[in-house]
Amino acid sequence: MKLLRVGAVGQERPAVLQDGRARDVSSLVSDYDGAFLAADGPAELARRLETEADGLPEVPADVR
Repeated sequence: MKLLRVGAVGQERPAVLQDGRARDVSSLVSDYDGAFLAADGPAELARRLETEADGLPEVPADVR
């Protein structure tokens, strides 16, 4: 899993790249910030993705 921020400059939202697919995780995480990292956010996000990834929208290939 790779953490991504996608979208127009100044309007980025959190996403992940997993199994070759980029998924919007803004419904699970507000941002990848210090609080997210300090609270072991990446590990928690990975756990949630095990069961919720299929329900998350894919990020279109043409999105920055």
